Amino acid sequence: MIGDDEEGRQIVAAYDAAGVDLRYVTHQSGTRRAVNLVAPDGRRMSFYDPRHPAEMLPDGRLWARGVQRARHVHVSIMGWARHVLADAVDHG
Repeated sequence: MIGDDEEGRQIVAAYDAAGVDLRYVTHQSGTRRAVNLVAPDGRRMSFYDPRHPAEMLPDGRLWARGVQRARHVHVSIMGWARHVLADAVDHG
């Protein structure tokens, strides 16, 4: 889920350059951003961009093939990602 913006284009270019099959949809709310601040003692503070609507749900076909073939799935903490996590658990 990325935007049709400079950040989204950078993501697509990086995956293309690495030869990674990227499946995505664009959304008018733009590409989500986040920042993690880590102190020298390891304390961490994360700031997440709430730009995507809470009710947004991408088509599960975007991740279905990857989840079925993967040995490990990393799921971000976005609301719609809970559906990806459920699919990952269903596929072991």
